[in-house]
Amino acid sequence: RFITLTSSSAVGTDAEANANLNMKVMLEEIHRDVLPFLGGGTVDGANSARKEIIDTMDKLIAYCKENEIDHIRYGVVPRPIIIQDFFHIDNVAINGASVIFSGDLERGNSRQFHPLQLCQSIHDVHSVDPVASQNIVNKLLVGTGKTYKLKTNRERPQRWRVNGLFALRIIEMMGITLADGNNLLTSWAIEMHLIGGKVTGVDCQWMKQ
Repeated sequence: RFITLTSSSAVGTDAEANANLNMKVMLEEIHRDVLPFLGGGTVDGANSARKEIIDTMDKLIAYCKENEIDHIRYGVVPRPIIIQDFFHIDNVAINGASVIFSGDLERGNSRQFHPLQLCQSIHDVHSVDPVASQNIVNKLLVGTGKTYKLKTNRERPQRWRVNGLFALRIIEMMGITLADGNNLLTSWAIEMHLIGGKVTGVDCQWMKQ
């Protein structure tokens, strides 16, 4: 079981700043008797991430020395254990594969035919008015005996699992065929386009195509 100590952003952009944040949080949240037993961390393979773990450990040992906390183990000063973070490594691999599959995403181009752009466009349109958007879905499904809850997420390349789960929900939406022969996603985009507005107009036109 993992307990999150903080969700704070780094106070700077380098390993030193992140190490300072790590020390601040540990001193606030972890009992001093436990501090000497902290042994390292997980990284994504980036040199800055590895250095952050090393700097954090160096600061921890220095703190123990200054405050006379026993930190020697079997006559040896502990060194950091750096564990490769498989979640980050998988993320790098998935992102690389997606670029080969569908090309790079053009930020700000809502008309680009790209799977991630579709996810972002759906989110942009739905988040303008989630209640009205869901009401349209409900209206389109009247008489079909089916229900569908439209839940969207902002597209983030570094969060491939979130993107993947969102994509599954969209595939489910596309798999629902209505009486006019259109799938639910297409009919929803048409209805949202009729509402108008800058976001719904541009993004829905793309989705209809």
